[in-house]
Amino acid sequence: MYSFCFPLVHGRGYRNIDQANTALIAGNITTRYLGKNYPALGMGYDFTPLLNGSFLAISNWTDHSRLLAMNLMFSLSDESELSLAISLPHGHEPEGMQIKSEFGSSPVSVILDYRLYF
Repeated sequence: MYSFCFPLVHGRGYRNIDQANTALIAGNITTRYLGKNYPALGMGYDFTPLLNGSFLAISNWTDHSRLLAMNLMFSLSDESELSLAISLPHGHEPEGMQIKSEFGSSPVSVILDYRLYF
C-alpha cells in the first residue's frame, strides 16, 4: 500500500518563517503545521501477518524543511503489540526564540512502545 499527496495548501499556515516567529512570540500559534505548502509521500507494507511497516516523508515548501518518519509494528498477541518509531527531521535549527524552519526545530527521536489492549 502506498499513497502520494500532491502539494497541499494549508490555509491557516504562514507564508514565511518571520510570520510564524511573530505569532510564536505573541502566543498566537493556533495550528500544528506552520507552513502553507506540504507535499507528502506515505507507504506501508505488511512483511508478514504479524509485522508491518510504514514510511512517511513530508516537506514544508515554505521553509524547505523535511521530516522522515518510519514505523515498524509487531503483533505479539490479540491484545498487545510492539512498535518502533523513528523520526528524522531536517532543517535549520532555531536560534534562541527564533524559528529558522519548522522541522529543524524538532529533535531526532527513536521510540520503542509496548501497547496492551484490554
